[in-house]
Amino acid sequence: MSQISLPPQNYSPVFPVEVKKELRVYEIKKRTGRPFFLASLFIPEMLWTTRIYNLDMILDKFVTMEAGNTTRVFLFSSCWHPEYCKWAGNIFPQNKSGKFFLPEPDDADKLIGQGRYINPWWVDQVIERIKKVTRRKIMLIVSLWDHCGFHYRKNCSWDMNFLNPDNNTINTSNDNCAYYKYASDASKEMQNTGKIVEAMTRYMLLRIHESLTVEERKYIAIETCNEGYSDTAWHLRMKEIIDDTWGTDCPRWRRFTSTEGATSKATEESFILVTHQIGDMKSYGSKMWYEDPPCGISTDGWRVQGEYAPVPIPLATAKALLKQLYADGHVLFELLNGHRQNHIRLPEATHNTTPDKHWYDFGAMRWSEMRKLAKLLIRLTK
Repeated sequence: MSQISLPPQNYSPVFPVEVKKELRVYEIKKRTGRPFFLASLFIPEMLWTTRIYNLDMILDKFVTMEAGNTTRVFLFSSCWHPEYCKWAGNIFPQNKSGKFFLPEPDDADKLIGQGRYINPWWVDQVIERIKKVTRRKIMLIVSLWDHCGFHYRKNCSWDMNFLNPDNNTINTSNDNCAYYKYASDASKEMQNTGKIVEAMTRYMLLRIHESLTVEERKYIAIETCNEGYSDTAWHLRMKEIIDDTWGTDCPRWRRFTSTEGATSKATEESFILVTHQIGDMKSYGSKMWYEDPPCGISTDGWRVQGEYAPVPIPLATAKALLKQLYADGHVLFELLNGHRQNHIRLPEATHNTTPDKHWYDFGAMRWSEMRKLAKLLIRLTK
């Protein structure tokens, strides 16, 4: 890994720094009749992590290198591994016993954004970072819920989740998948979980909508869940909330789901499906032969012989996949530049003036490869 180099804290971008016009999602849609999202930058914790030293600088680099037109983020912070927890600010405050302050479920819609509940500084940071992305005309796919944040792991994920009844006082479900199962389960505990999930989703989508200009809203896409197993009932609940909060400001072509479970016609009519764990032509053929376009693919979770493969995938493989999925009529290709490189989760270094802080070393990123893939997309869409 390259030596870490921290940008100056007073770095101030000169606007407008915007995605090259012919590369923008909207311009591709205007030119070809269908959009194409090249999500070559993937830092899922971008909105809420404390370890990004200067987001403006990385976004400007993404734009000036003409490295893609889209990035995807997770809205609600998740602790995938114990070390991530120290970088993820709490959405809710905690009492002296470590229990999260959540509103009573029946009043959640009215109270979720007030006073002692969702931390206002957390909300402000999320909104500020969203605007940094959309002002540059980078399409931002906001994944509402991340299934990985509900895995059974010690000192992280479900073990530390605010929806886990061990961590709150409002009698939520002890099923780690209750965040979507509530839509098909009328039990009191499941419904308590569901009322919190829906109140949080509705509140944040409203806050994001009201905080963006009309132009900035054009660069928001919404994904229901990252790699979940959610069923039709939950997808229809999410559709209703998106309709209520964003309506025609987020049309169907900007609505996604990467659920791993079986999907119904109702789900597919409301959301574009994204299939994960595709990292070569063989996996593309085995997973996508039955998917009617438009869909999307992601290399997220790609494995070789059962083990996580080095990421990002080789440029030659990425080019072959891009050509094929574009020829097949699909609309999204996501790679993993940013979150980690060659399976080394960034950051790996400390800085001598801040020994307790870890920062991304973006020097490890393969900017030239990202640029070459974006140039291929431009050629395909001419």
